[in-house]
Amino acid sequence: MTRKITLLFSYFFLFVSGSLTAQNCQYQLQFFDSFGDGWNGGFLTLHLNGTATEYGFLPTDGDGGNFLSIFIDVQTGDSISIDFQLGGFPDEVSFLILDNDDQIVYESTSPPQAGIDIFNFIVECQTCVSPPLASIEFFRLRSTSVDVIWNAVRTLEDPVYLLEYGLAGFTPGVDEIDIIETMDTSVRVQPLTDTTLYEFYLSILCPTDSMTTDTSIARGPFEVFTPLSTDVGISAVLNPLSGCELGFEDIEIEIANFGGQPLTFIPFDFSINGLPGGVQMPEDGLFVGVVGAGESEITEFDVQGNFSAPGTYTLEVWTALDGDQDTSNDTFSIEIINAPLVTDFPYDQAFEENSGFFAPIQDGLGANSWSYGQPSGSVLSTAASGENVWATNLGGQYNPNELSYLVSPCLDFTEATSDYVISFAYNTNIPFFSGDGVFIEVTTDDENWARLGTAGSGINWYNNFGSQYWDGTSGGWQTALQELGDFAGEELVRFRFVLVSNPFTQLEGFAFDDVYIGPRGAIDLAATNVEVIQNAACGSPEDIVSFSYTNLGQNEITNYTLNYQVNGGDVVSEPLDLALLPGGSALYEFSTTFDGTQATTIEILAWVSLDGDEVVQNDTISTIVTTVRQIPLYEDFESGQPQGWQLDPSTIIAQDHGSPTTVLFTNLSASNQIERLVTANYGAVELGDSLAFDYRFVDVVDGQATTLLGDDVTISIIENCGENEILLGVINSFTHTPTTALTRISFSLDAFAGSDIQVVFDAEWADGNYYLDLDNINIKRCPETLGIETEVTDASTNVSTDGAISVTINQGVGPFTYNWSNGEMTQDLSNVPSGDYTLIVTDVQGCTDMVDVRVDFLSGTEDEITNFGRVIASPNPTSGRITLGVDLLQAQTLDMEVLDQLGRSVLNRSFGRVDQVQQDIDLHLLATGLYFIRLTAGNQVHTIRVVKVR
Repeated sequence: MTRKITLLFSYFFLFVSGSLTAQNCQYQLQFFDSFGDGWNGGFLTLHLNGTATEYGFLPTDGDGGNFLSIFIDVQTGDSISIDFQLGGFPDEVSFLILDNDDQIVYESTSPPQAGIDIFNFIVECQTCVSPPLASIEFFRLRSTSVDVIWNAVRTLEDPVYLLEYGLAGFTPGVDEIDIIETMDTSVRVQPLTDTTLYEFYLSILCPTDSMTTDTSIARGPFEVFTPLSTDVGISAVLNPLSGCELGFEDIEIEIANFGGQPLTFIPFDFSINGLPGGVQMPEDGLFVGVVGAGESEITEFDVQGNFSAPGTYTLEVWTALDGDQDTSNDTFSIEIINAPLVTDFPYDQAFEENSGFFAPIQDGLGANSWSYGQPSGSVLSTAASGENVWATNLGGQYNPNELSYLVSPCLDFTEATSDYVISFAYNTNIPFFSGDGVFIEVTTDDENWARLGTAGSGINWYNNFGSQYWDGTSGGWQTALQELGDFAGEELVRFRFVLVSNPFTQLEGFAFDDVYIGPRGAIDLAATNVEVIQNAACGSPEDIVSFSYTNLGQNEITNYTLNYQVNGGDVVSEPLDLALLPGGSALYEFSTTFDGTQATTIEILAWVSLDGDEVVQNDTISTIVTTVRQIPLYEDFESGQPQGWQLDPSTIIAQDHGSPTTVLFTNLSASNQIERLVTANYGAVELGDSLAFDYRFVDVVDGQATTLLGDDVTISIIENCGENEILLGVINSFTHTPTTALTRISFSLDAFAGSDIQVVFDAEWADGNYYLDLDNINIKRCPETLGIETEVTDASTNVSTDGAISVTINQGVGPFTYNWSNGEMTQDLSNVPSGDYTLIVTDVQGCTDMVDVRVDFLSGTEDEITNFGRVIASPNPTSGRITLGVDLLQAQTLDMEVLDQLGRSVLNRSFGRVDQVQQDIDLHLLATGLYFIRLTAGNQVHTIRVVKVR
């Protein structure tokens, strides 16, 4: 072996100062949380020689609330004991205690055992050990160097560290490598070669009795990929930003050095809506300062950009440095909206002609979900009027970890002689009590913002009194109004809609339409909500329209007409002579009913008619009623009571009495002996559909598992909204195993194929005092595929780790889980080398699909030639044995691997070099379920889905 050794100290110290010291060392606590939100109030108490220290784990600690490592100074002979107190969601929690050689001293269960003195031991510091794995950190990565730091080994006096490194894949002690020996706990490794994958191992030299040395077991390998030497681009546009009455504006940018060496004399340029900005180099557009490796600098153009006309501009800024090795990150693009100053009031905006110059701004956290256009979600599916709205994602869910803003145009209130009001229609689909919500802020200087109004003020203004925002599901379009006191006379007033979201649970969010800002009209009658009172789950010939309206004006009103229309049909009008005071609201049920069986989807348009009404923009409201909801169904109750479900008054939806998430529950006892739940109508059922749900019984007093003594829960089906209930199954003392965990149970629905169904849960008490929890009610239907689409970014070279795979899922029910063949569990892959990757996607119902993806490298890449011809697996589904037939276009080495739904390998076989295979494969020993047969021929992969049945 050839070893290049870098000496950072005199060999004299290697033996003279390597003697043993008193046995001081560091033990390590490692905290884990599988959900990534810390321990939810749980904590560990460590008693070191009788001195207690309490350790918690917050979502902001460590690696994003998933992992936290803490080092504790100890010495041989110390006494340690551990207490543990559970918090919320204990099944997510676990922890380890490691000695100074990273060996496990104690490993908790999940959830950990709670109590006092759950474990105790005496410290024994190991002598010849490498620095702890969790302490080794690589940072300040450059194209030709990297810094490494680690914790000191305390069991030796002046220990000597051995850092071995070389090209990825080397074998320590065999291949040619570089070695650094040092007594420091940090080192800069150089020179390295750019765009190269290296591996590092760290150990220590340990003196022996014969004045020779041995080495500890090395930590590693650690992979480091050095960046390009020359790589620069634009990372941000700091000015201008969207605003009002823009003109000729300075363009301020941030130039970032993504490479591994300092750079200077960097050309940069810009365009507006595709037209050159007129930069004259070298007088302008040339950065002559130095941008350090991994750093950025702020600069601006001498020439200004013209944003004078109201409208939307696309500003592109880029660098143009000769020799830039990666031009993909050179350009930064941003949309800038110049909104006109609004001076004419009342201001009303229905968003039909344009976006109203409302602007999403990038001054928050995470991606901004606010978007303009036609809504197409399952809940936020229509506008209050017309077609267009502003919403948090027009066709799906808003983003996790989001703090985003949508800013209004600038409003000039200098001519206002009285306080104005703001009103608009809104529709919400946000989980209750999740930390997600939408509120409005206002400013008079474009810098300082204050929340507008409080819950209970105005009309329909914030429904969450604790958090002061809108959350939950509004059940259709509502009208909100807030008085704008103290703003009359202001030259600049702006509003912004603010969305906040947590990392975990998102729905479709918030939409608004029909904005009105101006004087409160003397006569202003507004529609605020419309609902349908269905006499049957599938609708009836005499369904009733229920209409809410509010007097937003300053005068009492009488003699008005209420109207509605079903699916564009005849208009029903009913005049009223009911006096309504300013601020007063009323609920009216039309005496003229309609036939709710005429369609499965019914749009109700309702409006008020009043002579002299000064604000007609808020006169109309709409809703959509669905009498047959689509399958699949997956209801986890995180957004409250599902629409169309019938619950008894004693039923509660909340996270309570130790439930892991929000559940639907009731307290059954001598005073509440019967409980009933009937779902909405879902259909039509297809062969293969099934019903599944989670349930549990826990004692009200001590939270322990409840044993059923004559109590039962029957599960029945109402078919096609008929009168009969068909028994599906029973949970009783014979079928239930007492446990505090949620139990999953499922039933086939094949007997109801072709029908619409309602699911009925009837609970009957016989003894005790307990909670019945229901959760994750699922009418499962798996699509043929989950519609996995991938977009691949190839690696730059065959040793680069800058490849990426972006994944889109088009079918199934989210959220989804992802299992990659390289062990990652993220939706997308980044910073990966070239190679073949297999992804298994599972939706929340358990439906699974698989895709093989190849990341190639750009150098020498040729068009791909498939190696596979005919590939069959029969019979499929199979009870155990299949015949695998494969024809290859040319002789290749053919390997087979069978994977389960989690991506785990359960069977392997190599067929050698062949051009044809006809083999029986025995799957009898595998459990029932979905499997993937993965065939590899040369550099090609082909996957077959196989269903194993009993």
